[in-house]
Amino acid sequence: MHSFFRLPLLLHVISVVVGGVIPYLWTVDPTSLEPDRNLTEVIPSANNTALTQPSHANLSDHISFVDVIYDGVKLVRSRYSRAVFREAKAASIVGPTTDPHYLTDMRLVFSITQGDYRSVYLEMTATWPRWGEPRLTTNFPPGDYGVLPSRFGMDIVDADRRMKAAGFGQRYNAVDIRWPAWFPEEWQQALYFFQMDDVGLDFVTVGARDGRVIPFDHALDAAEIE
Repeated sequence: MHSFFRLPLLLHVISVVVGGVIPYLWTVDPTSLEPDRNLTEVIPSANNTALTQPSHANLSDHISFVDVIYDGVKLVRSRYSRAVFREAKAASIVGPTTDPHYLTDMRLVFSITQGDYRSVYLEMTATWPRWGEPRLTTNFPPGDYGVLPSRFGMDIVDADRRMKAAGFGQRYNAVDIRWPAWFPEEWQQALYFFQMDDVGLDFVTVGARDGRVIPFDHALDAAEIE
């Protein structure tokens, strides 16, 4: 999988930053979302399978992003009943894009305690939306993430529209879905963390429940730390 976020010190100041950022809640005409038509270079996905001609037909036309995740959670829990859903990651298979349909290089992360194993990974195969087999790992999942419900809120297409409507139409490389335990209680919900391909703008979050859009950039973080 790709390295999704560079958030060492940044994540620890979010709870301070978030109270001073004004959310954006505009709605968007569903017809306004256009695919990125300037994508020429295809990069290999984390499962080492490159799509030579990416097409919506073999991506997510027939099943929603949240339904794919729900199916993955059910699959893992059918094998490991005590696994706790912590995080969903999705990277673009075509490099920076403005189209969420290309975020199909996916991994679900679960915490578990089973012998020396501490997490379960579930990864997408080269054929969307077919999951591979869950695998146990000795890696510790992030300790500051809350529990993600299997049905956590709006689909990524709606989150993308909210973000664009709030003025953030830049390309992004990946998205991470988490339940940040360090956020104030009134903000507790699953969040889409869009990793932006933009100098200065690190990522943009969209609330999966309330649709709040919050940008985080290096300048803002530095100002808050000082």
